[in-house]
Amino acid sequence: NVTRSEAEDMMETAAKLESTMAEDMTDDMAASSTVALITGNFRDEDRLHKGSGKATLYRLDDSHLLRLEDLNVTNGPDFHVLLMVDPEGGDKSQGYLDLGKLKGNIGNPNYPVPADADISRYNAVMIYCQPFHVVFSTAPLN
Repeated sequence: NVTRSEAEDMMETAAKLESTMAEDMTDDMAASSTVALITGNFRDEDRLHKGSGKATLYRLDDSHLLRLEDLNVTNGPDFHVLLMVDPEGGDKSQGYLDLGKLKGNIGNPNYPVPADADISRYNAVMIYCQPFHVVFSTAPLN
């Protein structure tokens, strides 16, 4: 088990690191049939866990994709990108869909949404630190 002090040291070290991910918009996203369904801006969770940038959920020809643009979130270990049922984006108990590991804490990453996902259920995006169960940033979508 990790002590609280060890955990705080790990978080402090990770916060100083930057991991940039710059993915281009895909050819599918550039197609005229692509529609931006909902979008929102990331906001700070608190004074230690900060985030900014934009999240947009796109409908492509036969799939959906979440794109994060100008993302800049305090770094930490094992971040995941979650689509949230909660309109404010902070309550996991209402339901969520894990789109996988955050590709970088700075940049423009794309996250395909599984074909069987009912995207009408999701109202926000959360950047979540799995090992410490900490919300770093949320983006309500509308």
